[in-house]
Amino acid sequence: MSGVLYEVIGAGQVGKALAITLKQQGRRVRSVSRGGGQDVPSGIETVVGDARDSAFALAAAAGAHVLYMCLTLPYGEWEQHFLPLQMNLIEAA
Repeated sequence: MSGVLYEVIGAGQVGKALAITLKQQGRRVRSVSRGGGQDVPSGIETVVGDARDSAFALAAAAGAHVLYMCLTLPYGEWEQHFLPLQMNLIEAA
C-alpha cells in the first residue's frame, strides 16, 4: 500500500488532522492548500496553490490514487466560487 498516494485537499483543521492520521498509518500523503499548510508535519508532501484554478487542480492531483476534499471557502465566496471549485476537483479526480 506504500505506493498509493493519498491527497488531502485543504490544510485546515479537518485536512490537517486527516493528513496526520493517514501518515501515522504509514500511508504516503500529499497536502494541497492555498496557504501551504505551514503546520503540516515532516514526511507529508505539500503543494501550494488554489484549486479554484482548474489547471492547478489537475496538476496537483497528478499521481494521486485517492483524493480527500477537506476545504471550504468563506461563506461570502460560495455563490461565485464553490461550484467551480467542486467541478475542478471532480474533474481532477
